[in-house]
Amino acid sequence: MALRWSLPEDLPAEDKSRFDAAHKLMEERFHEWMVAHYGALHSLSYLPRPVMLHQIPKYMAHRLATKGARKLAVIVVDGLSMAQWAIVREELPSRKWVTEEFGLFAWVPTLTSVSRQSIFAGDPPFFFGQSLDTTRKEEQHWTRFWNDRGIRKGEVVYASQGTLEDDNNFIKRIIEKIERQDVGSRV
Repeated sequence: MALRWSLPEDLPAEDKSRFDAAHKLMEERFHEWMVAHYGALHSLSYLPRPVMLHQIPKYMAHRLATKGARKLAVIVVDGLSMAQWAIVREELPSRKWVTEEFGLFAWVPTLTSVSRQSIFAGDPPFFFGQSLDTTRKEEQHWTRFWNDRGIRKGEVVYASQGTLEDDNNFIKRIIEKIERQDVGSRV
């Protein structure tokens, strides 16, 4: 799909039709796979790589404990498909950070509030049923996850962009948070 959307808009109708047919076939095969295998994903190990969203913090904690990492971060961008990420990634300037990227499965239904809380809580959604319809508990979940692993509250940073917050203000706020003396001494 990323390849399709990187091609010129004036693509011949025949080529567009072939891409559409290939996309339809991929969606059908993925649906078949999901029906047959999705139910078992949540019980798979987060090593060597997480399989589902709720495994991200466990994987990060493992990296912190065994790989000698000093600082770790997870960046969540709502509503970004793998095809869109492939295009965005190509436009990013060279980074000074070591990064890992891999695909994960969300909990179905793939609602923002369910997925985000699974990420920050490190738990499947049935553990936070009272707040499934909101994202307001994310920071609390994130802090609790790391506190439960011996990381002090001041060493953990959570930042979420406000609904109408300007990108530059958000970036400034993040920089202020991560430059605090106690932040990132472990996470």
